[in-house]
Parts: sequence; structure tokens; C-alpha cells
Amino acid sequence: MTSQESSPECSPRPPKGRPRRLRIAVAVGLVVLICAAVTGLSQMRDREQERVATGEIRKVADTLNLMVSGAESESGELPSIDPTPKATGFYGEMERAFKTIASERLAQHKAYVQELKTIGMPRLLDAHRLAQDAGLIESRMILEQAERLVPKYRQQSLQVLNNMPTLIRSLAIREPEKQKMLHTLDTSLAQRNESLEQVWRLETRILQEFGKMITLLDDNRQYWYADHDELMFVRDADLTRFHQHQAAIGKMATEQEQLGKRQLANVFSALR
Repeated sequence: MTSQESSPECSPRPPKGRPRRLRIAVAVGLVVLICAAVTGLSQMRDREQERVATGEIRKVADTLNLMVSGAESESGELPSIDPTPKATGFYGEMERAFKTIASERLAQHKAYVQELKTIGMPRLLDAHRLAQDAGLIESRMILEQAERLVPKYRQQSLQVLNNMPTLIRSLAIREPEKQKMLHTLDTSLAQRNESLEQVWRLETRILQEFGKMITLLDDNRQYWYADHDELMFVRDADLTRFHQHQAAIGKMATEQEQLGKRQLANVFSALR
């Protein structure tokens, strides 16, 4: 062991919870709906109801933007979305449809996060827990359970998109407007499905990267220890590899967040 290796190196505190992920998935699909709705807005003349509906949709989009930015972890749980429209007529129906999809996706997001909390994912890299986890068996069980959640919530999120034609057909609006919206939906749905699939591919890869971190700790158990709530590494090489895994997770989480922000930017643009 070199002199550099013999002195414990303190790593930056490992993440207490999972990096911001999945928050962005909620926006996928909403941009399809709002862009489809815009095809009929210019033909409407009730500016007061347009103002009410647009204001309500902006409030919902602002809530989703907080989720995309990870603000829920700082300010507490995000509020639920009531799909009941404030506007009436055509605009009220657009507002109801938008809120319905947003409400379903946000509820799925909250359920996913709650299940992750229940299995212990936020404490996966807690130094004290890791030090007490003999053979890191509990850590691997946490990751296995988290990975099993992905197909379940992936299917739920895709189902929301697949249900959009039925939602549009249920709207109390004129048939020509429904057909325009359905056409817009049909031409863009494949792209939105791919965006959502990319979210879940990244989610899977992030969980796999966490698994590599646990393997690193398991393979080198004698060269790290917990000092209160921090992991301490004896060897610089292990610390470097740990940071590399953290960086990979951060990069993928950023990619997810950027995807969500682009989706929401399209929503806000359509509302101008």
C-alpha cells in the first residue's frame, strides 16, 4: 500500500436519495394534447373562457414544472390535481382533458416514489446503513425490488398515452374539432411513446449503475468504512470509481430532466 493509499480519503457525501428521475415522464403526452387542442382554439370566440382555461392549464403545468425540477423534495409533496374544469364550453373540455391526463400521471409518479420509499431506496447509499448491511444483501434486495417496479409503472404511463384517443372522443365538443385533435394525436403519438420509453430506459440504466456501486463496495469491503453519515475510502482508486458511478447517474438524471423540460416548454409555448 502506498503512502497515499494508507491515509483514509473522505468522499463527498453519497446521495441520500435517488437523483431526480421520472419526474419528467409526466409531461410526455400532455404536450400532445395541448398541441392537438390548439388546432381548434383559433375558431373559438369565447375569450373569457379561453382566459380561464389557459390560466388553469398554466397552473397545472407550473406544478409539473416543479416536479421536473425536483422542487418536491425541497418543499414537500406536490399537490394533487383536480380534473374538474373552471372554464365552460369548448375551453372547459380542453381544460378537463389536460387536467385528467396530468392528474393520472402525477398520481402514478407519487405512487412510484412512495413504493421506492417503502422498499428503502432513498437510504440505499446511507453510510450507516451500508456499514451494518452484512454482505450488502439488503442493498441488493432493495435494488431488485426497485427494478421490478419499472415494468409496472412503465406500462401504466404508456397506458395513459394509449387512452388519449378515448378521452378525446369523450369530450363534449363538435365532431370536426375531435377529428382534428385525433389527427394531430395520431401523427405525433409515436414520437411521444418513444420519449416515454427513453425515460424508462434511462431509469433502468440508473438502477443498474446503482448496482455497480453496490458491487464496488461489496468487492472492496475492507477498504471503506462509515464515519457517521459519510463513506470513507482507504484507496483513491475506489473513491475514483465511486465518483465515476455517481457522475454517470447524474448525467442520466440530467438527460431525463432535460427531456421533461423540453416537453413542458412545448406546452407553455402552445399556451402563448
